[in-house]
Amino acid sequence: MFLRHKIFIQSLSWGSLSVGGLIGCAVSGASVHFFGPRGSFLLISVAPLMLLVAARALPEKRLPQDPNGARLRDMVKTIKLSIQTLRDPNFWKPALFIYLSQV
Repeated sequence: MFLRHKIFIQSLSWGSLSVGGLIGCAVSGASVHFFGPRGSFLLISVAPLMLLVAARALPEKRLPQDPNGARLRDMVKTIKLSIQTLRDPNFWKPALFIYLSQV
């Protein structure tokens, strides 16, 4: 069940990236024509700015102080799991392919 959701989320992510790229390519020519290069750059710069504003507006709870060091143990556990994941060929082979295809 988890694997199906993982594949769906990955497909949704790559599909959204592709659709966004197509829309960006379609709009970029008209944008440069109507607004000029600087206006186009300003228009494109609005999206990251909106992301920063949205991230700042989201409420976030502070973690309670932990005298027993559970956070450190969790961090070490996470690092060990990350290393274990990086050693798995089912992870690093596709990651290497994606990296090399983008180079």
